[in-house]
Order: sequence, then C-alpha cells, then structure tokens
Amino acid sequence: MSAHFVAKRRTDGNWSGTVPPEPAVLDPDTAPHVLNSRSSPVRQAPLLWTPATGRFDPSRLRLELVLREWTPETFAVDTGCGRSSVYKALQGQGVRDRTAIAILRGLAQREPRLALLA
Repeated sequence: MSAHFVAKRRTDGNWSGTVPPEPAVLDPDTAPHVLNSRSSPVRQAPLLWTPATGRFDPSRLRLELVLREWTPETFAVDTGCGRSSVYKALQGQGVRDRTAIAILRGLAQREPRLALLA
C-alpha cells in the first residue's frame, strides 16, 4: 500500500494541498527493503529541513554551522542570506523556499572542519 498525495505550488512559494507523510519514519509496507534484521522499521534521523512545514531543525542547523566553524552572522554574510532569516531558521520558524535553498547551498559549499567527539 503506498501513500499518494496531491500538492500544488502556490504563488508565494509554499506548498498547498494534502501534506505528504513524514519521511523520517518508514512504513514497512511501503519500504520493505529498509528493515533491520529483526524486521522492524528503521528510524532515520530527523531531516535538517522539512519541506512540508518550511522549517529547519534548530539543533541540527546549529550543529552544521558549528562543524563548519561559522557563526550565524558570518554564515549570513558568506552565503548572502539575511541575518534575520538565519536567526529565524535557528529558532525553528518557517522560512521561504528561496531562503531554505540559500541556506542549504551555503552549507554545501563548505565541508565540515571539526570532527565530532564520540
């Protein structure tokens, strides 16, 4: 059984229509190949940006900035994003699609410089 959804692009850049199912949790009926050895669904890490809501995960975004040795101010200057937009994303508020693309491209332009300590 697969879930179908209808989404239309509105003029302001956001999606309208039925919201697609949350991709962070897999349904074993729709993705049987992504099961662990005990046949239970594998949970993925939450997404950095959720298109359905237009929101970033604040803790993940802050971690990505820290790993790349960016402060919110220097990130905004280096990527051309507005400082207020970066802070809105860091607070978990919704941002425009154009802003989300700029943030994601900015993160992709610099490799993480710091290694996580286990």
